[in-house]
Amino acid sequence: MREIGRAMEEAGTPVEYLWCSGDPDSLDGVVLPALRCAVADGTSPHVLEPKYPAAVDRYVDLGRFYDLSAAKRDAEEVKAHTHTYKAAYERAYRHLKAARSVELDAVRTVAAGFDRPRAEKRVGGIITRELRRRGGQQGRTLRRFLGSMTHKGYIWRFDSVDVLCPQGLRVRRQLGSRRAAAGDAPPGGHGKRLGRHRLSGPLRSRSGRSICWYRDWGWPL
Repeated sequence: MREIGRAMEEAGTPVEYLWCSGDPDSLDGVVLPALRCAVADGTSPHVLEPKYPAAVDRYVDLGRFYDLSAAKRDAEEVKAHTHTYKAAYERAYRHLKAARSVELDAVRTVAAGFDRPRAEKRVGGIITRELRRRGGQQGRTLRRFLGSMTHKGYIWRFDSVDVLCPQGLRVRRQLGSRRAAAGDAPPGGHGKRLGRHRLSGPLRSRSGRSICWYRDWGWPL
């Protein structure tokens, strides 16, 4: 998949890389929006089955490149590692579930002082200003996650913002007040100021205008 992405970039085709949260140094997929095409890892734990076999989707069978003799020779070791990593995943998800419960308590506390109508009015004004409609034309919203919890800790790919949009906006709530604020995100080095955010855009208007929105995780959903 890395080679496909590299080749497409050299050919001038836009490429979106889907990084694995379990192993952030590897890829789960490569998307080529302009070609309406993608290549993805369909093996466990994210098994993918063709929706329209052969007609639209198809398998790339890498099993034919197995060294069957070596695999059979080391079968017991393979089984042991498989059981170990599955057990580790189960333990990790139990801890993540517990951590999420604690986080939700914090979100509920924040929600008690959150002025949603004022925030929505503020955001609506910015959308009207930045994404002016021309006639009855409609824009579109693309959603991309900036990061994830991995075995290396939180990893955020704020460089995605620089690639997707020339302008970044963040929506945040100031703790200790009922005020919601919005402001420009700095070009480059987003991680230093944006902290724990996820990308809710980009929003693209038919006029060609494109901006990225960030929503603070402390914003009650």
